[in-house]
Amino acid sequence: MVNDFMSKELKPVPERIRVPVGAYQEITKTMDDFFIETKDYLEEKYGKDPSFEVELLNMVKSDNHITSLIYKDRCVAGVYERRTEFNNLEYIFFRDLTNLERITKQDNNS
Repeated sequence: MVNDFMSKELKPVPERIRVPVGAYQEITKTMDDFFIETKDYLEEKYGKDPSFEVELLNMVKSDNHITSLIYKDRCVAGVYERRTEFNNLEYIFFRDLTNLERITKQDNNS
């Protein structure tokens, strides 16, 4: 029996999103879905790991934030939130799963 989840690819990383200040609720579902899908994919592919965490980093003396998904002490996905010159909020998504297979095998052999 083929695991349907494993036969599917991850959805593409969302495009940059801009919203007026105060309208950040509009993208909350997009962010949540992005992190949940990435986490579920990694758990299916590499197994459940208690090291999953979501971090919110605030930039010093700015309104900018980075929310990142950490897996095995590595940032695997994130959203950079910044205030634009026109006082809008801009969300830039990123995901980097390169080398996870090699790293996971090394961790399992340790």
